[in-house]
Amino acid sequence: MKMLRNKKGFSYILTCVLVLAVVMMIAVSVQYSLVFSLVRSEKEASRLALDSLVTKYAVEQYDALKQGEAYASHIDRTELVRRAYGTLGFANAGITEKTVSKGDASYTVSLPEITAADSGSIGVTVRYTMTVPFRAFGRVVAEIPIPVEISAMLNEKY
Repeated sequence: MKMLRNKKGFSYILTCVLVLAVVMMIAVSVQYSLVFSLVRSEKEASRLALDSLVTKYAVEQYDALKQGEAYASHIDRTELVRRAYGTLGFANAGITEKTVSKGDASYTVSLPEITAADSGSIGVTVRYTMTVPFRAFGRVVAEIPIPVEISAMLNEKY
């Protein structure tokens, strides 16, 4: 502390370095919060789209269910998985990743791995990797791969 109160000039350099370091830490934390926000919003949007798909598919299959038949024999799980790929924007077979832009931010989503739920529920589990560029001072410093897992399920109550 005595060094910071020194009026001979050396302490001004230390003060400038400390201020610069604090500003850099704030800039990096703001960028980190942007990355965190992007991941959260992408995950939430995907979860809502998949929940809607599963609900819509369950309503379509309701005729078999309301007759009291075993629904496992009436649910086409490959069709549900195919629809889930289309819902997430991977309807074309040749697409291995897609780039999404939201405002100034952009990120890449890899081809998801989608598995249908086993007997006892209707739904899908989706796993994919989001790659978000981490920018600092106008440059891309690193590409951050973030694994995402989403489940959209309708389970039997009784």
